Amino acid sequence: MSHLAIRHLSVENSQGLRLVDDISLTLQPGKILALVGQSGSGKSLTCGAALNTLPPGTRRVSGELAYDDKLIPIDDVAGKTFATILQNPRTAFNPLLSVKAHLHETLRAHGSRLKPHSPEVLQVLSDVGLNSPQQLLNRYPFQMSGGMLQRLMIALAILTNAPFLIADEPTTDLDLVLQRRILDQLKKLVKQHQLGMLLVTHDFSVVAYMADRVAVIDQGKVVEQGETDSLFRQPTHPVTQHLLAAHFALFNFRSDK
Repeated sequence: MSHLAIRHLSVENSQGLRLVDDISLTLQPGKILALVGQSGSGKSLTCGAALNTLPPGTRRVSGELAYDDKLIPIDDVAGKTFATILQNPRTAFNPLLSVKAHLHETLRAHGSRLKPHSPEVLQVLSDVGLNSPQQLLNRYPFQMSGGMLQRLMIALAILTNAPFLIADEPTTDLDLVLQRRILDQLKKLVKQHQLGMLLVTHDFSVVAYMADRVAVIDQGKVVEQGETDSLFRQPTHPVTQHLLAAHFALFNFRSDK
């Protein structure tokens, strides 16, 4: 089976402090791997290292990517091997460009001959839940809700034709109803397009709903990996046990209400 392996990824800051330590993950088409941990555990830095988009003051000191065991350069994966969905969609769009312009820019950057008004493009917009896509082309980001922008970001990711997708806290800024809709759409698209997804989150409810497998990260290290059902039923590492205990305590509190 085709797969993408992220191997021995490590990141340090400018003082030489190890922030991400020897992380290895495997993504498979049509499957969702959740990378879960507390804030500051190294989730986003892991993604940044894999995408070669680390923030200033940090650097990747080791790591490689292999697609079906063939090494690929990390410097050239963003938008080709990986498409990305960010947690705050408003920061991802130029407020001076229309939806049509954003689509045109993405299609051109990836060598597609399709146009924003092409039936194939309009179908993708419809597939992610954007109604009346033809009319949407002339709108600007400030005229759209956060949920619409998140759906548009997902559509742009699909249009890159990248086989793997990194979704970094994709529903954090949305209300619960929109969260459910976006997560349902992502699950559908993963299966429909046979995407391999790395879903970054701190929310075990999202993990339980979305993920086939889970990797738990703490202080820059993956401390436990496994099938979602098995990890929920029999967590072995104290960090996983603590996170799940907090999740179930909150769930039971809500249920009692």
